[in-house]
Amino acid sequence: MHDHHALLAEIYTRGELAAETDPVRALSWFELAHRRNDERGDTFNREVAAIGRAAVLLRLGRHGEAVASVRSLLGALRHTGT
Repeated sequence: MHDHHALLAEIYTRGELAAETDPVRALSWFELAHRRNDERGDTFNREVAAIGRAAVLLRLGRHGEAVASVRSLLGALRHTGT
C-alpha cells in the first residue's frame, strides 16, 4: 500500500512541476493521477488531481473545459462529502 501512495504522489508531483513550463504535459500527469486514484477508490486524492487538472486547463485557455471540470468536481464533492 505504501508503494501505491508513493507512486501516486510522484505522478501528482510531476503534474505540479510541469504545470508552469509544460501545461500540456502537466495535464497528462494530472489525468493519470485522477484515473489511478479513481481506480483505487481514493476519492480525496482523486479530487486533488482534478483541481490540478482544472487549473492547467485554465492556463491553457481551455476555459469551457475548465468550467465543466470544476462543475463535475463540485458535484463529486457534494456527493462524497469530502
